[in-house]
Parts: sequence; structure tokens; C-alpha cells
Amino acid sequence: MKKLVFIFLAALLCFSLSGCGANSLNGEKASDSYSTETAPGETPENSGVSLRPEATERKLIYTSEVFAETKDFDTAKAAVDGLISQYQGYLESSSFSGYSRGEEKEDCSLDYTIRIPAESLSDFLAELEDKVNVTSSNTYMEDVTGSYVDTEARLKSLRQEETRLLELLEQAESLEEILQLEDRLSNVRYEIESMTSQLQIYDDEIAYSTVNLSLRDVTEYTIRPSFGSRSWEAFTGGWTSFVNALQGFVLAFLWLLPFLIVIAVITVPIVIFTRRSAKKRRARLSAPPFAPVQEKNPPAVVAEEEKKDQNE
Repeated sequence: MKKLVFIFLAALLCFSLSGCGANSLNGEKASDSYSTETAPGETPENSGVSLRPEATERKLIYTSEVFAETKDFDTAKAAVDGLISQYQGYLESSSFSGYSRGEEKEDCSLDYTIRIPAESLSDFLAELEDKVNVTSSNTYMEDVTGSYVDTEARLKSLRQEETRLLELLEQAESLEEILQLEDRLSNVRYEIESMTSQLQIYDDEIAYSTVNLSLRDVTEYTIRPSFGSRSWEAFTGGWTSFVNALQGFVLAFLWLLPFLIVIAVITVPIVIFTRRSAKKRRARLSAPPFAPVQEKNPPAVVAEEEKKDQNE
């Protein structure tokens, strides 16, 4: 009994020691994993892992296409220019054609590429419709979050590499090693400049939306069609398409008609001859090979008649 108690206590001691060892190992692993964690929005050094787009603010680029017209070109142009200044935008490019001086006008038109602060784009477009007669307007959105974040992560990695190269360059002793480090440093700095420029372009396009405005001088405004007129246009367009399709079918049939006649002249006699031959063949196969021949006077009847004649 004492031996059993001793064995039980020894086993219990072993289990407790192994449990303490496992806890200590888990504690070391936990401390190691904790040391590799980074704050939100940062990437660990030398990890090469870029941030997920969901963890950052979305980078959106907006572009609007506006087609408008006016009866007073000079006034409309001045109103558009004032509207650009009011919303602290600027003209990226402009193109003017025609002639306008007082009442003398000749095919006046302008094409503006306007940059407007992104937060003011909706207000700018709404007020633009009060200044000119907008015939059509479309706005497009491009999400560049993924490209932006990847470029940022790559730029950060290159800057870290630049720092390490500078440290190695200070410690280099041989001429060959110095030349290799300087060559790599030159390439890294070129990539840094390129990616910095790309991020600046992204920042500018995100901060300032683009509005491509096309303004034309007209004598009468283009009337926007109502729902009823658009419905009638859709119906008439569908009917016209149906008639055109039917006419095309008739014309195609008339074009094929001579070929169909020739084919019918050749195939109809062949079909008739084939059917008649098949009918005769079936009739011949269904008839019996030999018809039974009935004798007028069977032998037994002849013999009886001869006996009767002899008795008489």
C-alpha cells in the first residue's frame, strides 16, 4: 500500500513539473509573438508586407464629364470663370474656338479641364447647372487605395534600404565594395524619387477632382426629352427595328428563291421515283412465292367414276 502511495505521489509530481515547463514555454512564445506586433497603420521592418486597403482611408479619384450650351457665350464664360475662383479651383487646360465680340459671334465654343477640391465637387456641379444649360453630365470614380498603399510600403522599404546602404558605405574599406554600394544606392534613390512622384500625383488627383467642361454657343437650347417622349421614341425605335428585320428576312428569302427552285426541280422527281420503287418492292415482298393450284378432278374421284361405269 505504501508503494502505491509513493508511486502516485511521484507521478503527480512529474505531471506538475511538466505543466510548469509547458507554461514557461508558452510564456516565451507569447512574449515573442508580442514583440513582433505593430501599431495599426504601420508595417514591421523588413517584413515586405503591405497594409491592407481596409486598414486605411479609401483613396478615391473623381472625374466628371459635362456638356453644356448657352445663348450668351461671353456671360456664360465669365460665370464659369467666376465659379472656378469661388470654389478655389484652377484651370489645368483650356481651349477656345470661334469669334465673339459683342453681338458678333461665330461658332463659339470652349473646352475646359477644371480642377476643383474634391469636397466641393457636388456643389460646383450643382451651381454650374444654374449658369449654363447642361445637356449631359457624368461622374466617374476610381479607387486607387491598393496602388497607393503598395507604393507607400515600397517607398518605406526603399528608404530603410537607403539607410542601411549608407551605414555600409561608411564601413566599406575596399574600392570594389564602395563602387557596388554606390551603384545600388543610386538605383535605390532613383526608385525613391519615382515613387515619391507617383504618390504626389495620387495626392493631387485625390485632393482635386477633375471636371471636363465642353461649352457651346447655340441659338436655341436643346430640350431634354420627357419620359413620355422617350417612351414613344423607344417604341418607334423598336418598331422600326422589327420592320427592318422583317424586310431583311423577305429580301434574304427572295435572294435564296432561285436556289430553292433549282433544288426542288432536282429533288422532287428523285423523291417520287424513290417512293414508287419502295412501294413496288414492299408489294413484291409481301406476296406469297407460289399460288396453290387446285386440280379439277382428284385421283380418288376419277377411280370411283370408273368403277361406276364398269358396274353399269
